[in-house]
Amino acid sequence: MGPAAVGKSCITIRYVLGEFVSEYNNTLEDKFTKFDNIDGKMCKVEILDTSGEDEFVPLRTLWIKAREGFLFVYSVDNRKTMEDLDHFHRLYSMTYPNKDVPLILVANKIDLLNKREITTEEGMTLANKYNAEYYEISAKTGHNVDNAFTCLIRKLRKKREVKKSIVNMKDPPEKSSFWDWCSLI
Repeated sequence: MGPAAVGKSCITIRYVLGEFVSEYNNTLEDKFTKFDNIDGKMCKVEILDTSGEDEFVPLRTLWIKAREGFLFVYSVDNRKTMEDLDHFHRLYSMTYPNKDVPLILVANKIDLLNKREITTEEGMTLANKYNAEYYEISAKTGHNVDNAFTCLIRKLRKKREVKKSIVNMKDPPEKSSFWDWCSLI
């Protein structure tokens, strides 16, 4: 999730298809699926690519409630996109007051070195404020895109294991499955 024109769709397409799309089209809502091998275990990753446009604010709460993990994205060449993330984080915090749903903060467009307005330190400070992991990526070059998604999937799996162990403390552990699924935004 994040403001318009930060590269959310490009990041998703880079992860799912391994391609960079240079044309910008406003997104309302697109759903992508990728089967990925994370730590030797196959995972069906469902990604909801959402609009950052203000006219779709009423849909954001629905989008947030329907997912298990989040990438919050801003563009390093536009300070306002980082500032605008506070609105998205407020919705996340209202929906998940315990902040128990995995969140990754992503700084996109790091390939635009001479246009950078936001430092790594500022990004890390915001990540600490949000209690999130932090990744600097480039949808254009692919730098760190897979790593950000892999981190989110690992966090989601860890959360599920903790939840499962609390629920099944007296029951024997289930056999581990070859397949897993993750629903992300």
